[in-house]
Amino acid sequence: MPLLRDRSENHTMVARVDPATDRIRPARPVAELREEARRARPPVEKGPLRAPDLVELVALDPTIRLDVRYATPDNFLSTPVYEEARAFLQRPAAEAVVRVHRALRPQGYGLLIHDAYRPWWVTKVFWDATPPDKRDFVADPAKGSRHNRGCAVDLTLYSLTDGRAVEMPSLYDEMSDRSQFLLITHNKKTMESCNMLYGVTMREPGVSKIVSVEMAH
Repeated sequence: MPLLRDRSENHTMVARVDPATDRIRPARPVAELREEARRARPPVEKGPLRAPDLVELVALDPTIRLDVRYATPDNFLSTPVYEEARAFLQRPAAEAVVRVHRALRPQGYGLLIHDAYRPWWVTKVFWDATPPDKRDFVADPAKGSRHNRGCAVDLTLYSLTDGRAVEMPSLYDEMSDRSQFLLITHNKKTMESCNMLYGVTMREPGVSKIVSVEMAH
């Protein structure tokens, strides 16, 4: 990541985490990173590839709810990155998510989607803005991510009773061990939410092979 020199204080500016908010303060303005990323070229992928067939999730089932944080300032960069709060996936992945959503209904829950298909240039912005010691939580644009391929989704549960998102072990975009599903040690209530969602996902035929579900948020 290129560094900037702050001449007024005569020290090198680097991306860091703001201790007051736990959000990233990039070394360069996000608008500048965005323009640079849009000019860059994604890696070339080899081998047989599925033809693009992105489907909007709410078009398949309007009871799926959206809370697309990257279209708002409520994300780890504290600034909107997307222009619209919409969520798309490749058709097989979208249909798998719908199956999970409907399987949760008898238990009183539905799916709340935070992110799905993510343009490659957004992945590059996230990588360039994030401090090196936090890059385990963002994808390397040199490799691309499942989000870029339309087969990964960030989601949580909402209650059909009151419409509120359920409590999970970590906050959305939280860059800590609490966001790692296999490392979660939390209270009984949040573990039950995780285990229920994980269980439904694993039971639905083919879901775990089609779509990557990031759910510890």
